Amino acid sequence: MSEMAKKIPNDWSLLAKQLGLSEEDITSCKNSSKGSTENEAFIMLCKWRVSEAVINSEIYVLNDIIGILETMQNLNGLKDYVRHTLNMISKD
Repeated sequence: MSEMAKKIPNDWSLLAKQLGLSEEDITSCKNSSKGSTENEAFIMLCKWRVSEAVINSEIYVLNDIIGILETMQNLNGLKDYVRHTLNMISKD
């Protein structure tokens, strides 16, 4: 990632905004860099990478939850079907 940071222009904050980093994140990068534009860009890339990992993790968790909810819905439908069938049998 440090090689990539070297290739980022001095006005890396425009790229940071495009990547979805907040003004607070950008300011944090500037304050943590010790005055080096290359360090600022590197810190920005690290923040972006971490934020993307978190977002992707959240997406996987949400997909798992959706799967669980769909399974529960299917089980409820099955439960209703069995209940209906048992009622029909008991009436005969």
